[in-house]
Amino acid sequence: IFLGAVLPIVWVCIGLSGSLTAAVLFNIFRIGPMYMHFAQVYTLCHMEPHRSYHLFSCGNKHPFSFIFNFWVGLFHGVLPGTFTESHISNHHKWDNGILDVYSTAGYRRDSWKSFFRYVPIWFAYASNISNCCYFAARKEWGQLYRTVMGTIYYLLFLTLAVMCFGWQFTLITSVYPFFEGNTLLALVNYTWHMFLEDDNEFVSSLTIEEGTEFIYSEEYHVVHHDIPGLHHKRYRSRFEKYEDHYDIIFEKVNLFELGITAICQNYERLAKMVKITEKSGSDRKVIAELLKKRLQHTQW
Repeated sequence: IFLGAVLPIVWVCIGLSGSLTAAVLFNIFRIGPMYMHFAQVYTLCHMEPHRSYHLFSCGNKHPFSFIFNFWVGLFHGVLPGTFTESHISNHHKWDNGILDVYSTAGYRRDSWKSFFRYVPIWFAYASNISNCCYFAARKEWGQLYRTVMGTIYYLLFLTLAVMCFGWQFTLITSVYPFFEGNTLLALVNYTWHMFLEDDNEFVSSLTIEEGTEFIYSEEYHVVHHDIPGLHHKRYRSRFEKYEDHYDIIFEKVNLFELGITAICQNYERLAKMVKITEKSGSDRKVIAELLKKRLQHTQW
């Protein structure tokens, strides 16, 4: 109700007021304390296309089935088609491989240079540019059509905002969130898939137990890639069932802190974030070397 009704109403009221100061302050209100609203919106945008269950019990073809991708997300810079098409038909199909349009596997992840190289790759996905190129190259016309229409839908939203409230208001409250949100998301996905090892599905995605921003169990990311449609309340039991297969499990850590620590090459601090298990061993120096090796491992 807050994200889908209250926030848009506040957005309209500020637009009608013509106050650019209020428009700037709206972004603080929109992202929420400790980016709480941002995290909720993007997590639910991510969850919607994966689930056979939905926020509203009305089936896959009902408009409310994707209300976060086609309505709520518009106020946070989400283009329809990114999660609903490319994330499903590309990212999960190739699991961070060479054909994944926003794969992290082509270069070492413990480097700011690599991260800044990755940001435009993410934005090419977030703007549906690389997604359309991928679907066109593979002649997947249905996905291409829906992605193009989702992009047009988003551009029409921006056009309507400009017509009603002016280009300055639209730039501050609609275009800026696209760049803000996707810079954060680039770091999120970069971190989810930064520790790599050939043919090891328990390493190719990240797992954080009791993460400090534990939203809908998203931090069991290995489980998510294993069974993307699994209900989030069952992630924990699935993780526990195969816990002895994991040699590295992070615990009680913030995802952004973890990612930045790795990019800054602070391997010792990174090793202290790891949960000590029988399989990981207790030697933090050995763990640090393993993490360093996986951060620098490339798949092509």
